[in-house]
This record gives sequence, C-alpha cells and structure tokens, in this order.
Amino acid sequence: MTKPYTVQAWCLRPFITSIDVEADSPQEAIATARLETARLLDAAEKCNSAYPWDEFAVYDYHGNEILRVLDETARIRDGASTLLWALEYVRATLKLRHIDEASDEEVDEALEIADKIIATVRSA
Repeated sequence: MTKPYTVQAWCLRPFITSIDVEADSPQEAIATARLETARLLDAAEKCNSAYPWDEFAVYDYHGNEILRVLDETARIRDGASTLLWALEYVRATLKLRHIDEASDEEVDEALEIADKIIATVRSA
C-alpha cells in the first residue's frame, strides 16, 4: 500500500522545490520525483531546466526527514571546501618541507599542480 511522502529537491543553482508523491518507500518516492521534472519545475521558484536536480530529501506525513540522497555533483559540491583546505595544507607542507624521497623537480611539479587547482577552485 502506498504512503504519502513529500520530496524536496535542490539543483546545482540554489533552487529548492517540493512535490507530494505516493510511493511504497522513501527510495521509491525519490525515484518517482526524479521522473516528475515538469512538476518539479512548475513548483520551483525562478528555476529552469538548465540545471539538474541533484539533491533530494524525503519527509514523512509528520514532516520528519527520513531519507536524503545526494547525487555525485552534490556530494562533490559539499566536499569541495574540505578538499580545497586539504590541498592547501598539502601545498603548504610541501613548500615548507621537501620530502626526502622526492626530487626538487617532483616537489615543484606537485606545488605547480596544487597552485593550478587552488586557482581554479577559487575563481569558480
């Protein structure tokens, strides 16, 4: 027997919407919502189909969140600040201490790669 769920969806841009679906489980509710792109767009404010929905949350009848699913792009976006911090830390460490096993050229190359990635992330 199906149950009522409310599914909220976020996309790459800071848009959020929610639709009500009938499903046998929270996972099925998300699968159903993914197929309802027209309903998601109709319910969304200031959103268009240029950005994919990549984060979903399912709420039960009482409004309790019971499942959250992040697609790969949303997981990467959530982890980007930690990854950037880690890369900056590695870069600073490499700059301060040359690793005995690494040649100066290898350390310089690692620093150059880190600088390029940091610059790319910072300018985005």
